[in-house]
Amino acid sequence: MWFGQAFRARVGLALIGTAAGLAAWALVRNMALAASAPQTFLFTAAFAATFFSAALMIIGPLRLRRALPSALALALILAALFTWASLRFDSLAAYLSTPERLMAAALLFVLPLPYIIAANGPGWRHYPTLFAQAWSLLIRALGAWVFVGALWLLLFLSNTLLQLVGVRAIARLLEVDGAAWAVTGAMFGLGLAVVNEVVDYVSPFLTLRFLRMLMPVALAVSLTFLAALPLHGLSSFFGGISSAQTLLAMAIGCATLVSAALAESDEDVAPGRLLRRTTQGLALVLPVLAGLGASAVWIRVAQYGWTPPRLASALIAAIMLGYGGIYALAVLRGAGWAARIRAGNAVMAVLVIAVLALTFTPALNAERISAQSQLSRYLAGKSSLAELDVAALRDRWGRPGAAALARLTAEAQKPGQAALKARLAAAAQPGADDRDAARKALAAELRRALPLRPEAKPGSRQPLLAAMLARASTADLREWLQACRHPLPDGKPGCVLLSGAFLPDAAGSQALFLYRTQTGVLRAEGVVLDPDGSLTRAPAMDLANPVGPAADPGAVIAAALDGTARLAPAPINALTLSGHRIVILPGGR
Repeated sequence: MWFGQAFRARVGLALIGTAAGLAAWALVRNMALAASAPQTFLFTAAFAATFFSAALMIIGPLRLRRALPSALALALILAALFTWASLRFDSLAAYLSTPERLMAAALLFVLPLPYIIAANGPGWRHYPTLFAQAWSLLIRALGAWVFVGALWLLLFLSNTLLQLVGVRAIARLLEVDGAAWAVTGAMFGLGLAVVNEVVDYVSPFLTLRFLRMLMPVALAVSLTFLAALPLHGLSSFFGGISSAQTLLAMAIGCATLVSAALAESDEDVAPGRLLRRTTQGLALVLPVLAGLGASAVWIRVAQYGWTPPRLASALIAAIMLGYGGIYALAVLRGAGWAARIRAGNAVMAVLVIAVLALTFTPALNAERISAQSQLSRYLAGKSSLAELDVAALRDRWGRPGAAALARLTAEAQKPGQAALKARLAAAAQPGADDRDAARKALAAELRRALPLRPEAKPGSRQPLLAAMLARASTADLREWLQACRHPLPDGKPGCVLLSGAFLPDAAGSQALFLYRTQTGVLRAEGVVLDPDGSLTRAPAMDLANPVGPAADPGAVIAAALDGTARLAPAPINALTLSGHRIVILPGGR
């Protein structure tokens, strides 16, 4: 009984877990090799992490003799790709500092596991196996880590209790080099073995049922967003990477909910006509959200060029457009739509794996693409010296960034490039923070580019403008400078700062900042500098059109620049009672 199949499986996984823990401990103990032999250390670390993790996760669904060769092959491929990409950098610290790369490596490890299991069984495209194993891997890993956490809590409490009576056996054991690592690995392997024994009871379908309950909410939110978009302005949210990330995250959520609703076969599809229609609705909404997210990314790239985060967002957008196209076409073709979506999921996941692998090769070298983009934009006059991210070229984009910086250094030696030479020299100083220098340069350029109304006297100080520029974020400064440089049809700047007593009851200097975004939307913001030096920024609203953008933003800014704008009381009264002032906003329904 004690030496049956379950016992052997527990001992086997515990031993593999112990080996994994000791391997991790050995790598930590020999961290000095990261400096003397960085590629060797990185390959060894990536290989060990991938091999042991993959072996632990696929043993159970697969027998040991099939699991170990598959884990070995995956580890060799991933370690080689990960090490190859590190050649773009001079140090491992710089290489590992990018979150996008670490996330890509994690996904490149996780996504192939269901395919490995299916390939050793009914076939790599067998969707029921892929779906079941994908969710099972997640549940099994979570269960094993819960077991590890419970064990360490028990050890901590036991050690504390025994030390009360002078017994330090547990403390002495854990003081042995590598013991804590070995115990953690052994308990993780043992936890996985126990979860494997009850995998039929630890079903992911409870999680799927919870996800299905979120589907009507997700569809309602998405439809509300799309319905309100024309009123708010089709492009008013474009131009910011955060809007793209929000849209793409929502698209990923919708795709996940659709897959959860369809499960692994038609027999397991979410029951009820309402949930089926909701699933179809989310499938049709997905390409719209993905398309809007892709547009937002592209506008940002057109404004400021490529960077590794923007390239990552662009790849996500392209992938979600692929999912969206498959989902929408499957639904529009009628009967059999669920089976077509499942088949599309299997193919798209392989495509995602291929794209992730390419990001570790020269074909999709994010640092090279970004460095060349920023360099070419500056040399072509599409971006200013203040917008040039010298810190990224120097510290974050590895050898491609250094090559671009060398090209800029050569450019700085030419006549008329004194400003570039000074900027590069300042950035090269020990302890120099180029981000602060870039921010100050942006503020100085914006001060020159931003028209003031009424016009300021030459040499006069503008405390409100100075405070506004000093406390704005770098992203705001870039957006404002881009707007000012994007001329109106008559050639005048696309921004203006209007001073005036907009709030009669408020003390201090006041101004209204108007600018036109790259997508042609009018933005208005109130700025108040209090006598104590504190600055308040507040959104402004067009009382004649409170629910939408101005029909002709350029005409509004042009009128302000020409001096035809005037300050007058707003045609609105407030009901004043008990300290409250209640108004009806014009334009309401």
